[in-house]
Amino acid sequence: MRRMFVLLATIALVMTAFATPARAQSASMVVTPTSIQQGEFIAMSLSGFKPKEVISFWLTLPDYSVDYVGDLVADDDDITAAYITISVDMPVGSYGVSSP
Repeated sequence: MRRMFVLLATIALVMTAFATPARAQSASMVVTPTSIQQGEFIAMSLSGFKPKEVISFWLTLPDYSVDYVGDLVADDDDITAAYITISVDMPVGSYGVSSP
């Protein structure tokens, strides 16, 4: 009986050690338009964030340097909008927007 208990306890411990953790809520960001001129802005539609969650934005410039854009607090209704302007003095090229 004791061997059975030890065996079951060992199996439970091994199963717990390799259990898959619960997945985080999935967030998404849609950026429009996908191509702009200097002085124009992009609009971002965000969803899947928790209410009042702080969302940070980063901009990857054409030379692959990364600039912090700012923070935004998610709405209670799970849809948040944000805008980023590419000023006329910023370099021409491909940019990336991320929210880690």
